[in-house]
Amino acid sequence: MLQGGTVPHHDRNLSTVMRKSLVTRKVVFGDTVVSILNSEFSDLETELKLPDRICWRIGSFQNKIIFIEGWEEGRDNPRSSSVDLMDPSTSGLSHFFLT
Repeated sequence: MLQGGTVPHHDRNLSTVMRKSLVTRKVVFGDTVVSILNSEFSDLETELKLPDRICWRIGSFQNKIIFIEGWEEGRDNPRSSSVDLMDPSTSGLSHFFLT
């Protein structure tokens, strides 16, 4: 699990992984449902239901799933945001604040 208060920098691997759809997001009855595929992109590994989190941005970096809270759909929110990094293999979660 990652420790500390820094957020990984954008790198080329992030774009590649996101194009392969390691993580997908959909809204079902007001809840955000996140589907996480295995590392071979061949099978659903786990599915998370995030109630009342329809404005989260979700992405991936290396072997971690990134959840960014505090953004509104279609525009940046000037208030501070928080970032959670999840390791799907252990379900470990690290929480960071952005100001």
